[in-house]
Amino acid sequence: MLAVAFAAERPCGGGTPGSAQRWRIDAAAVHRCASDPTNGHRHVLAIEERATGAPVGLAEVLVPAADGVPWIGLLAIVPARRNHGLGGEAADGIARDLAGRGWGAVRLSVDIANVDALRFWKRRGYHEIRDAWRRHDGLVPESRILSMTLPRPDRTGRADPPARPPVPEDHGGMSVPRVPSSLPSGEVVPMDASHLEAAAALVVAGYRGLLRRRPAMPERWGRPESIRTLLGSLLECGSALALVHDGRLTAFLGAVDVDDARGAWTYTPEWAHGSGEAGRIGAYHALYAAHAERSIGRGRRTHGISVFDGDAGATEALARLGFGLVVVDAIRDLSPVRPAPAARRIRVRRGVPADIDAVVELDDALWRYLAGPPIFAAVQGGDDRAELLARLEDVATATLLAEESGRVVAYLRIGPSRDNACTVVRDPATACIDAAFTLDEWRRHDVATLLLDAALRWARDAGYARCSVDFETANASGRGFWLGRGFRPVVVSSMRTVLAPPA
Repeated sequence: MLAVAFAAERPCGGGTPGSAQRWRIDAAAVHRCASDPTNGHRHVLAIEERATGAPVGLAEVLVPAADGVPWIGLLAIVPARRNHGLGGEAADGIARDLAGRGWGAVRLSVDIANVDALRFWKRRGYHEIRDAWRRHDGLVPESRILSMTLPRPDRTGRADPPARPPVPEDHGGMSVPRVPSSLPSGEVVPMDASHLEAAAALVVAGYRGLLRRRPAMPERWGRPESIRTLLGSLLECGSALALVHDGRLTAFLGAVDVDDARGAWTYTPEWAHGSGEAGRIGAYHALYAAHAERSIGRGRRTHGISVFDGDAGATEALARLGFGLVVVDAIRDLSPVRPAPAARRIRVRRGVPADIDAVVELDDALWRYLAGPPIFAAVQGGDDRAELLARLEDVATATLLAEESGRVVAYLRIGPSRDNACTVVRDPATACIDAAFTLDEWRRHDVATLLLDAALRWARDAGYARCSVDFETANASGRGFWLGRGFRPVVVSSMRTVLAPPA
């Protein structure tokens, strides 16, 4: 049994600031510090065990809030006393008290990523009514608003346990995108070789959906044996967690450690995670929570993850967890593009080793641009001079230069797929653009389109079937250029950094 002592922030009924009255949650008659329910006030309640008087938690209730309805702002139980039913007993007692005082409903807000809290409050009879959205972008829901209709008390002042009403259609006047978000069933366990078949099937199903939307993609990654090989290497070189229900894998999440300019972080490739259709959002939340606990404990507070374009469930789950887009991998066929007439007076040629100084200058300019605002890419810079010279000498790679009156004003490099592209675009038939930059004063002349047309012609002549590129989502000019020239997203990558708590 519990008792609750609460102290108002202002005196009432002759009390003094900080004075407390006893509230026995199971009692029919409950004394509140704010006797007038029409006068809004924030109440901080200390939750105590009746037998010992030991504090076990804290609650905060606003009666009423700005919308005229009481809100529960906080309900927390100390970790050592959780899973003993104390939180539920306290929540039910608050609801009974509010009902006894004539209130018809109570509301609260739950962080969008807090799946356990959503489950807890829904078990108590609360239902979702709308999402609260981040004001700075209006795109990603930040928290979920829940409400519960309170029963009318009987003549003795007792209120029966509230019924669980259906979810209403009211979304606060907003059109809120919805993806089924049922909570997951099962247990998160370390993934092992016995899970490979089921995990590969999830990835293959996702990739085949992508293949239907982007038929130019390589077919090899739609074969289970290709994905099983990748997942086998993940178990050897990284780590993975599986969500298992009734002995069957229903979702999984793997990652590898990365150490680069960003520091020490973890990365989940597009083939290293997957979930069945039911409960996808909850499954990702459960798996990420377990992964983050382990990785943060090892000092890796940043997690990157790549997702097949069009995977709405995974995308929404990551947005709710606080991930932000950083990079898009895109492909297109090799059909020509048409530059503006003004660009045709500019000469395009393939670079040779003697062009090394011009290529170094443009490459340095590219990486300065990416490191600056608003992109702020965490980069260590491009290839050094020796590597750039080797690329110029490589017969399998074309470094194309745009030249006007003897001055090189832009470059674009294309060649075989490299390991800095997402896995599923890598294929002997994929030509990869891994660098491109045009000097500021020449961008309005459509020089980049001239170079791209030459690159696609080179790829056709070399026997390639498709072309890939990646770009930072914060790079507005680059994003607009590539998407405006026929490239279509196939993989989107997001990152989240969990800030360290203040010292």
